[in-house]
Amino acid sequence: MAMNLDDMVAEALAKELDKSKAAAAAAAPAVEAEVVPPKPPLVLKSGYAAAYDVLGLKVHHVDDFAVRKFDPAEVPEEIRMMIPDVDPDYSPDMNAAIMVLAAWEQNEKVMIYGLPGTGKSSLIKHLCALTNRAFIRVNFAEDIESSALLGGLVIEGGATVYKLGSLAEAVKYGATFLADEWDTASPGVVMAAQWLLEDGGKLFLRDMPGSNEDRTLTPAPDFRFVATGNTSGQGDDTGNFAGTTPQNTATLDRFTTAFKMDYLPAAQEVAMIVKRTGVDKATAGRMVKCATLVRSAVANGQLNITMSPRTLISWGRKWKMFGEKSIDVAFINKLRSTDAKVVRDFVNKTFGYK
Repeated sequence: MAMNLDDMVAEALAKELDKSKAAAAAAAPAVEAEVVPPKPPLVLKSGYAAAYDVLGLKVHHVDDFAVRKFDPAEVPEEIRMMIPDVDPDYSPDMNAAIMVLAAWEQNEKVMIYGLPGTGKSSLIKHLCALTNRAFIRVNFAEDIESSALLGGLVIEGGATVYKLGSLAEAVKYGATFLADEWDTASPGVVMAAQWLLEDGGKLFLRDMPGSNEDRTLTPAPDFRFVATGNTSGQGDDTGNFAGTTPQNTATLDRFTTAFKMDYLPAAQEVAMIVKRTGVDKATAGRMVKCATLVRSAVANGQLNITMSPRTLISWGRKWKMFGEKSIDVAFINKLRSTDAKVVRDFVNKTFGYK
């Protein structure tokens, strides 16, 4: 079939364009592939260990880094008893663990938020156990007062003395301080640590007798600060976390490492249940599938209470005693009737009950 004039012109132009591209490519200088020098081997100073070794990871990543691992004898006697024991059955979120360890090496303030039972506070305790850091945890609440953190005057042995609060004690001796559920506290109380959260910040003990110099506490080099909560400190718009309060944005800005934690991957959660409760892998798998349905329903606003790993462990421990009814004792009996029916349907679906 003969080409019309327009087709002939278009074909000619296309050929010329191809020739131009080929000529330009031939004239262009060859671009050599960028050579990335290999990363030098990790050099460990005394008192340090590779992060991946600390976490028990068998395969080392090119981005492995050194972390401080204390000899318990180095930890001040006043807080040495606060070093947690290692839980061999604990299964951490490794990505989160690496982020926290890296932040600690930079002396950054860390904020972790997420749904209940995702392991936020347990992760910090576990990392302290692995590195022999003293761990001081305070559960914040609406009625917590700054004196609980900073300290106050008390009578001991007939004399009035100033006793350090939990935060001041961590600052003075170099412990890791966990402000758990920090987003439930009054922003004014949290502001008591505002200066401390800055780079090079200090803690001012306003009620302590003496001069301003006496009242100013310089953090020990090993002091670390971590805040955990169900929200990112900007309030709750879901209605699921009663008592949480929007925090001052200036406080939020001082957390230079912040991330959201989610539940463990299904395979890791199954392995955890098997290890902690002794149920078989197939049963643990059905439990995790049920928990996934519950969590999705909570996220979609269909349920009010989620199924945490803590609940799954309780369910697994009761399984051999109560069988099919173990979920009632571990979880369903906590729910209102409409939610209980939804969860019962999920259990029937995942376990094949009639």
